[in-house]
Amino acid sequence: MLNVNGIFKIEYNVLGPFERVGVWFQGCSIRCKNCFVPELWSFKPNKMFSANELFKEVEKFKLKEITLSGGEPFDQDKKEFYKFLKILRKNEYGIWVYSGYTIEELIERGFYKHLKLIDVLVDGRYVDDLNNNEVWKGSSNQRIILLTNRYKNIAIERNRKLQFIVVNNEFFVIGIPKRNFWKKFYSLITD
Repeated sequence: MLNVNGIFKIEYNVLGPFERVGVWFQGCSIRCKNCFVPELWSFKPNKMFSANELFKEVEKFKLKEITLSGGEPFDQDKKEFYKFLKILRKNEYGIWVYSGYTIEELIERGFYKHLKLIDVLVDGRYVDDLNNNEVWKGSSNQRIILLTNRYKNIAIERNRKLQFIVVNNEFFVIGIPKRNFWKKFYSLITD
């Protein structure tokens, strides 16, 4: 089963090009210092889906682009995650995955066949001191790795974008905030 925290429509160029579906997985063993979403570190079961069930949820958005993030996607059930990627590929989705692991670590950990199904991998630990506002990356040490040609001609935007949504009285920030964003945000709403 796949442990999912949320599934949302992502606006154009927030976490990859085009409008897309975003799936945030619950659970992360990496736990980068000053992570944007430490509430996703816990492996406590949230919404549990089989690969097929999760695809049915994704399909409801009627988009053919998807970003998988977390938490840590590669900390999910390895076989079920692979099955989900295969379903996405079979249905011609453009697949972006954010991971705190480097591609080298993923290959060492036996995720080679998973990587063959992904179009773009944004890899590497988040390092707060290296958060320099580069688009689609949390910090400058992270790499945007094209694993297929699907996005080879995409122009990279210059500025990061954030998306704010409220669902069932919960507030969500989607995207990669600038360094110290949360400190400034909380000072604005508590003054």
